[in-house]
Amino acid sequence: MRRVTSIATGLALVAGSVALASPASAAVGTKVTVKVDHAPAYVGDGITASGKLTRSNNTALGSKNLLLTYGGGKKIVSTNSDGLWIAEIAPRSGAVQVEFLGDGSYAESTAATQTYTLQYRTS
Repeated sequence: MRRVTSIATGLALVAGSVALASPASAAVGTKVTVKVDHAPAYVGDGITASGKLTRSNNTALGSKNLLLTYGGGKKIVSTNSDGLWIAEIAPRSGAVQVEFLGDGSYAESTAATQTYTLQYRTS
């Protein structure tokens, strides 16, 4: 009786022969950044959030979608050919977070600003 064992390193036994396959961990590492032009003071104040998506070796990743999450909303933003992204938002509170969810070639990454406590305008 033959015993067939799968090997997690990317090798597979196919009908008695060995086939090479890329391991799932072959995705290239990424880094995403986020910053805001100023700290929002009041609920509804508009701010500009921006950042950059790069490979782990700091080369830009263009034409990739990112998920921007902030107090009160979510938005999809895209990187330009230099890996840069920018968005106008009006957060209600909390932090501004950006996520690259990864794809078949690149691993996911996340970044966030500090948490902001915003005031309501009373007059």
